[in-house]
Amino acid sequence: MKWCAGNPAKNPSTFYFSTAFWKKQKDSCTDKKNFRHSPQISFSMPLSSTCQNCAKSKVRCVRNSEESDICSRCARLNKQCVYRETGRRFKGFKKDRQIEALESKINELMANCESTSAKQTTPGNATYNSNGEEADQAIMDVVARGYLSMEAAQCFIDIYRTDMTLHFPFVVIPPQVTATDLRQQKPFLFLAVLASAAYSNMPLQRLLGREFKKVIASRMITSGEVSFELLQGMLVFLAWSHYHSRPHRYTQFLQLAIGLMVELRLDRPPQTKTWKTALRFNKEYTLDDEQYIRPSWELDEQRAVVGCYYLSSTISILLHKPSCFPNIAPYLEQCCQSLDNEGTTPHDKYILPLFHLQVIAEKIDNLSWKHGMEAGSTGSAAELYVSNIKADLDRLRSQLPVGFYETPVMAMQLYTTELCLYQVSLSRQSALSSRSTYSLVSETWWDEIFCSGLTAAENILNMYMELPPGGEQTFNNTQWVQMAFCILVASRQVVAASRMGKAALAPQIHAWPETLEKLRQRLGALSTTQVDLNGDRDVFVDFEKRVSRIQGWFNRNFGNSEATFPPRGIAGGHDVCLDVATGLPYDASIVPLDMREHPSLMADDFQLVADFFLPSSLEMMTDWI
Repeated sequence: MKWCAGNPAKNPSTFYFSTAFWKKQKDSCTDKKNFRHSPQISFSMPLSSTCQNCAKSKVRCVRNSEESDICSRCARLNKQCVYRETGRRFKGFKKDRQIEALESKINELMANCESTSAKQTTPGNATYNSNGEEADQAIMDVVARGYLSMEAAQCFIDIYRTDMTLHFPFVVIPPQVTATDLRQQKPFLFLAVLASAAYSNMPLQRLLGREFKKVIASRMITSGEVSFELLQGMLVFLAWSHYHSRPHRYTQFLQLAIGLMVELRLDRPPQTKTWKTALRFNKEYTLDDEQYIRPSWELDEQRAVVGCYYLSSTISILLHKPSCFPNIAPYLEQCCQSLDNEGTTPHDKYILPLFHLQVIAEKIDNLSWKHGMEAGSTGSAAELYVSNIKADLDRLRSQLPVGFYETPVMAMQLYTTELCLYQVSLSRQSALSSRSTYSLVSETWWDEIFCSGLTAAENILNMYMELPPGGEQTFNNTQWVQMAFCILVASRQVVAASRMGKAALAPQIHAWPETLEKLRQRLGALSTTQVDLNGDRDVFVDFEKRVSRIQGWFNRNFGNSEATFPPRGIAGGHDVCLDVATGLPYDASIVPLDMREHPSLMADDFQLVADFFLPSSLEMMTDWI
């Protein structure tokens, strides 16, 4: 063994040098692993079990007895037997790291003690927590903060479970779960349900909505939390988002919900096998590992996935916005089939038909984008496409459960899908085509499509008017958008019918202003004089204003027979123009909607001018949600 200051085995006298000389040699030593203290150091070290002669020769050193000071080999060779002192082995900087870890732990404990002391000296303060969980719990616990009592919370939970789930069967609270259970086990979902079901107390509902948004900002944006409870709460909030303060930011919240679904890998079955290479670097990872397993929430997760699709697809189609929902149609079909076969609630049987109807609605939407320019042309590919979709829709209608029209969410989904298809009869190309070039079969077919559209709109409105008073308060946001879509398309149909000059359509034309008046009165009965902290009234006041504006426009322009069969411009041969919506002649003297009566609504509301009845104007329905 080589030493920095030489090998004392060659010259034993050099091994017993002074402490000062050894310290000097220590400073010049570069190999710390071989450093050993001098025997003259005041504290003694244990002796090595091998003498220096045997160590140099790399042979086993054996003593004659434990008390002997010389080994058998040195005695036989008559050599001086010297045993050196052992030194501590250098174990790197492990000890230093342990010391640093202990110091860090002590500092953390001291910081926690200071935090606890500060919190105790600040009454009512529950936000001084290292991870913010205590602050979130305090915000979510609106009962402890005095917003409402547990009795009121239980009442709202019961309303959601018995009345509201019928309109949105994708987040279900089991019958045995009480408000106390939900508050303890799923506080975020508890807050979302309260914020949605408290529509009878609008100021309280707006307050709960603000608290919900604060929790979203804290848990999802700041803390980056991902959980299934967050997804369920987001879906409930989105389903009744029209009740909360503006701006609603529906699309932004929907993207958060879709992001949660993707992060939880709910876009695939719990167990997935694939030939693709997974970007995983686990310790147990093997090249043959092709199976991915994630946590499963069984039927609840399947409802949530389909519910997320329902909210995304319906709004994107009705408002002409792109859908950001992932393309997982086969897995959605599998989830719907599973709920239909194994569903534990009565509402699960509606999920599969809802999904099939929405798939047809997406086909209709593709028709408008891909074949919109040729829609209405005789013998075009679009006409064949419409015929095929109509056949699919009729076949699906025959397979719907008995009494489906008694369930508003089912009936509105069916009639809205029909209306999406039948509004093709209002296409510009259909109206601009010369009637003389039509065959009798084609003209009859288009008239049938047009009348079917009128019937679909009438079915939606009749279903709505037959509801018990206040029954529409549990409508989800999509259903209200469907109502707005129905009113707009029906208005276009009435305008087109009044300019066709067909006496068979006279009853629908003359009844439309009366229908609008009934709608306005019913919506007006839902509004109250309550205001929130910002001084804003409930959403039904805005809904009533929009219907009133449509009603006023029709009363001014179609309130007499001269303006209906036919318009004055056609009869007198003057002031005749082509309607940009239908391509048919109309009286240019018909005045547009006077916006001066509602200056605050001019920028963000639809306008009933001539081009209002274009399909693109439906994008302006944003204020209805």
